[in-house]
Amino acid sequence: MAILVTRTIAAFLALAALLASGRAESAPASPAPPPPPLVIPQPKRLMVQGPPLRLDATAQLVVADDATAEDKLPAETVRRELATRFGLPLPIVRAARANPAAVRVVFGEPRRMPLAARLLRLTGTAAPSRPEGYAIQVGTSWLVVAGHDPAGTFYGAQTLCQLLGRDTGGAFVPAAQVDDYPTLPWRGAHLFLGNEALPFHEKLIARVFARFKMNNLVLECEQAKWDTLGPHVPAWAMPKSALRREVAFARRYHMAVTPLVESVGHMQWLLHDLAYRDLAEDPQTPYAVGPANSQTYDLLFRLYDEVEDTFHAPVFCIGGDEVTEHGRYPFRSRGRYPTAADAYVAHVTRLHNYLKAQGVRTMLWGDMLLARGEAPGDANAPSLAAAQWMRARLPKDILIADWRYAGGDDFASPQVFQSAGFGPVLGATFYDTRAIARFAQSLAATHQEGLLQTTWAGYNSSEKALLQYRRQFVAFILAAEYAWSGRATPPEQLPYDPDRVFTAAYGTPNFTPNF
Repeated sequence: MAILVTRTIAAFLALAALLASGRAESAPASPAPPPPPLVIPQPKRLMVQGPPLRLDATAQLVVADDATAEDKLPAETVRRELATRFGLPLPIVRAARANPAAVRVVFGEPRRMPLAARLLRLTGTAAPSRPEGYAIQVGTSWLVVAGHDPAGTFYGAQTLCQLLGRDTGGAFVPAAQVDDYPTLPWRGAHLFLGNEALPFHEKLIARVFARFKMNNLVLECEQAKWDTLGPHVPAWAMPKSALRREVAFARRYHMAVTPLVESVGHMQWLLHDLAYRDLAEDPQTPYAVGPANSQTYDLLFRLYDEVEDTFHAPVFCIGGDEVTEHGRYPFRSRGRYPTAADAYVAHVTRLHNYLKAQGVRTMLWGDMLLARGEAPGDANAPSLAAAQWMRARLPKDILIADWRYAGGDDFASPQVFQSAGFGPVLGATFYDTRAIARFAQSLAATHQEGLLQTTWAGYNSSEKALLQYRRQFVAFILAAEYAWSGRATPPEQLPYDPDRVFTAAYGTPNFTPNF
């Protein structure tokens, strides 16, 4: 009997231990919650808890009673996504006419839309407090996308488009709670123009830049059909009417637009024409314009006025990079400006002062103001003393675009500019994935202005560039990710393939490759 009792007790203890460990067949472990859906760029906070919200043809997209065309864009974005992917073109209605018995997808800024504010209060969620920030709350019969401002609501709609899913029950939205805002305030793309550029750029803006929350577009526009240049433009130059349309299109998608006109070096776009050869500082190598030649400014300032009349932009980029790369600088103006530093500062200051008188801020590539040793590569000042001298004398309200195209670990150059009295700078990157990630992280850590992702894919921009220069355009995905999210994950460890993401977002190009 004693042996039987002992065995019984032992068996009981073993069963208890098994139950406690969660390995008993009669008590299976609860299934792990599903991972949060993939959103690019990664939101600051995204949680999914509870059953999804189902969407059918009775659901409504709700905007404020006083919604403008701009206010309706987030709802239109989601409506287009639902119609294209799910065959579900939902109506857009104003709040006063919304059906409270239907599933309501509400868009707006809480301070302007009482319904959005009331739905946030139901879950104890605060209204977004940062520029371009947004919150998403999914209830049992409603969903709210609430922005701090119109841009925030628009970016919330872009996230909602990525949250949408479909299963055997139809279209749904996970029971998500999202609180998000950008890490860097300025997140930009740089493109050239061309007479086939407009449809290409519109697709990039609507499908890539807006979807992944980029908010600035720098258009290198020397070779548009400017009246100032008359017949001295290439046949493929973009007409001004198309350029105006692109500027308006980008602004509709919450992108500020900055014109870029190379105005110091890289002037082959102008000096290749014999009509302007006399403006060259070195007539044997027509690469830079002469700062002592009054005709230089007669032409540039007329062109600036025409460009500004087209863009109405608060910032104007004058280029200014790699000025001493080719030819003699100074040469013709050496009697007045004995060194490259003298010539550069005089010329840039004069351009800056003209733009400032029009209420426009000057943007400038920063490499000529850095010496070797202050930055790895991409530093083209004649010497350290010259770099320090130029930084001390240039106007401090210039917006510096500091380009770092290689993926090293030294990204201290923005602090060099700030030590000289300039404000927060823009970092500029190319297609090196490590440089994009590391520079963006450094810019965020030092509270810089933002990140500009450049393309150097030929002067005549068109969809055909996706064949030869594809990695430059895929790099926009990474730039958008790191500039917005500030995440520390290296590119090779991201939970997605940027190439596939770009392909899915952009869609099929409208040309036939010549294979």
